[in-house]
Amino acid sequence: MDELKVFILDDNLSFVNTLKKVLLSNGFEVCACFNVSQALQELKTNYDFYLLDVILPDGNGIELCSYIRTFSNNPIIMISSSTEEYNIINSLSLGADNYIEKPFRMNVLIAKMEAALRRCGKLNNFVKFKDIILDFQNQTFQHNEFKVDLTKTEISILNELFKCYPN
Repeated sequence: MDELKVFILDDNLSFVNTLKKVLLSNGFEVCACFNVSQALQELKTNYDFYLLDVILPDGNGIELCSYIRTFSNNPIIMISSSTEEYNIINSLSLGADNYIEKPFRMNVLIAKMEAALRRCGKLNNFVKFKDIILDFQNQTFQHNEFKVDLTKTEISILNELFKCYPN
């Protein structure tokens, strides 16, 4: 599978660097911007997923979310330290798929991203290499005609091995 491109907009450099490392280690390609004007320049490229902060030094991510919806139906998750109900409701009503309040667990974010990507058909539910198929949805491993049911732990371990040793 080709790497999915994730667009991050957040003005907190250390947070963005941490998030970027996590996303890269999970097989995503990442583009990060730190303000709205920089983001508007980068949005000339299409992305598979958008992670937007709400409160920014030169604008707000909610307006950018609304703008992105004029040309893309790809998933958008708002990530913000704002717990204001207005920001959450406004984000969701203007096109965001989800809203996560900071601080949050990175694994939860990755799980929410993968769920949204599966729903829009951008995330494969299987990995295929030569005559081997690892099926995440049915939790099976298949080699030629030999097929084995796997536990969640087993499929997770095999998935990590496929990521570390893709060839």
